[in-house]
Amino acid sequence: MPKVLVIIVTIYTLATIIKLFLIEGLLKINTLQINSREVIVKKAWGFLNEKKYRLKDLDGYYTSTKQLRRKQQTFTYNYLLIMQKGKIVAHISNQYHQNFNEMNDFIKENLTELGYKKSTIFLDIKNALKF
Repeated sequence: MPKVLVIIVTIYTLATIIKLFLIEGLLKINTLQINSREVIVKKAWGFLNEKKYRLKDLDGYYTSTKQLRRKQQTFTYNYLLIMQKGKIVAHISNQYHQNFNEMNDFIKENLTELGYKKSTIFLDIKNALKF
């Protein structure tokens, strides 16, 4: 194999690993519990330490959407980005959370909507590195 091809394959493999574990695992796949006083977040499939955020201390939430194309089908996923002190503390998505609609309703009733935030791969990486 030519050296250039090996380098390209290596870069592609590393990018895939980073996306799967860093972005998807740390940032998006999380366990959430929400009650009338607080939001409890466990990141990375629920394996990392839990963090508790009092509802009254949260800034609010942004909405976001992402479209993914798989096997000639386009899927649209909705996200809620819960914010505290200008930092995303939790992602809630109908892609990962079965009870998204229930959490969506509760958050809309109890937190301030801050607007729409456009999602890009670069912003996802930047937010994942902030944890």
